[in-house]
Amino acid sequence: AITGMEENRLASEQNSKSAAAAKEKQTQERAAADRSTSASYPGGDISMYKFIEKKKIYSDIMLAQNLTGSITVSFEIEPDGRVSNAQIKSGVNGLLNEDALRVVRSMPKWKPAQDSTGQTVKSSKTVVIKYGN
Repeated sequence: AITGMEENRLASEQNSKSAAAAKEKQTQERAAADRSTSASYPGGDISMYKFIEKKKIYSDIMLAQNLTGSITVSFEIEPDGRVSNAQIKSGVNGLLNEDALRVVRSMPKWKPAQDSTGQTVKSSKTVVIKYGN
């Protein structure tokens, strides 16, 4: 027969084994999360905003109508790096909104996001494009 003391010792050994297993699982999950990455624009955010500045068109018509403001555009980055599904989150005016969409759709391929296994996955991004002062 197992005595009370032996029973306690076995129970505490079992508890420390499951605690160690739980800790190991947490460590593995954290390492997996560390391996996952967000999509990134080639050359980083500064390069992206330089691209936007170069590509956007603030026409004489927009200037004449005194159209200014910030357009927020959300879009997806496909597993192959292509930009897709660009949409206005908050816009100002049809002309500005259309130009902001045109600029985002003309972006070069991004470095796609990766999940914890290193597989490239679809992800989404949002950018703000300012027009006028």
